[in-house]
Amino acid sequence: AAIDREVEQTIQASTLFRANSSASKMLTSFCQMYGKDYMHQVLSSLVNGIIGNSANFEIDPSKVSKDDDIEKNLANLMEKSQNFLDSIFNSVDACPMPIRVICNYLGKSVEAKFPSSTPDEDNGEDGGDEKGSEEEETQRRNHKRKYVAIGGLLFLRFLNPAIVAPKAYGIVTDQPNPQASRCLLLISKLVQNIANGVKFGKQAYKEAFMKPLDPFVIHNLELSRNFYDKIADVSEDAPLDETLPIEEDVRIANFLVLHRFLFNNIEKMQLKALEAERESVEKMASLILELGRPPEIEKLISSSAPTHGEFSSPVFDNFMNQMKNRNVDMTAIEEKQFFFKSGMSKAQRPVVYFVCRKFEGIDNDESHELAMYHVLSTLQSVVVKPVEILVD
Repeated sequence: AAIDREVEQTIQASTLFRANSSASKMLTSFCQMYGKDYMHQVLSSLVNGIIGNSANFEIDPSKVSKDDDIEKNLANLMEKSQNFLDSIFNSVDACPMPIRVICNYLGKSVEAKFPSSTPDEDNGEDGGDEKGSEEEETQRRNHKRKYVAIGGLLFLRFLNPAIVAPKAYGIVTDQPNPQASRCLLLISKLVQNIANGVKFGKQAYKEAFMKPLDPFVIHNLELSRNFYDKIADVSEDAPLDETLPIEEDVRIANFLVLHRFLFNNIEKMQLKALEAERESVEKMASLILELGRPPEIEKLISSSAPTHGEFSSPVFDNFMNQMKNRNVDMTAIEEKQFFFKSGMSKAQRPVVYFVCRKFEGIDNDESHELAMYHVLSTLQSVVVKPVEILVD
């Protein structure tokens, strides 16, 4: 129903599932829940390969030195990007069945509303500054909106965020170095354009250095369509044998959240329900009426701010201990004076100052980590008390 409603309310196909709508968030969470192991299987070795690779992948002339060979870097980037694509394109059998069923339904729903729409037709663009070869035009015309929708789910919402931020998704334990992070970002841009079925073309007014990759995009369009067709080639009533183990307290908490949401919104759902949905919504309304008002959740005192005057939590303690054990030199960070505690307010509260302009120059992962350590160290003694923060 969420997919149908999103598609039905979409006027221009290019906006399908691009906004952070409820349907988009729901599908993203769904893929992350069922596809975590799949994501790691497809991406882990490749991401670690990039991190351990000393090759240069930078193709932006403004970011390379005069001794760098951009053509060689371009070849390196295409080789690694193809490795990522091949791993994904060959992973159909490993993809969890629930995700494949969603892809099947999503493709059919989009095709029903936008049967002849291609990315270029929908955007009113030719996909580039000039027309490509006859083969290129054919490839782009064949890339229907159903493929873009499935690609948007699998790449934009699911795999690409993990490529760009592998530590956040548990693929690696440490933050990639700047060179590896830049390479992963470029790979994600390239992969996303293939998923969208669009050459860099007119996008090159922002990043002209990406335009030489257009032939690479065209080369992979048919491979991507074959992948989408295979991954969506399942019956809508295919057995969903994957189960997600959920702890009992989490399960009960989820039920309470769902109960509260339905209790607060059931009248709106009744008003907005489509004809085909009306019977199901009415049954749900009767159930909510029978259950009555959801129980109030007791307010819990957070372990991160106990009342005995100490700041503590497992995540906080782990981070602070790691930084202390590294014996890091904080002199440069402290001398910037961008975040410091000084004096008391008229209400006798500690005053903490954050001077934004002095944060300039803290522009890489290591300095960000040091800055966070400095901020947390400064706050450690005052966070459990009323405190005033002045931002300049």
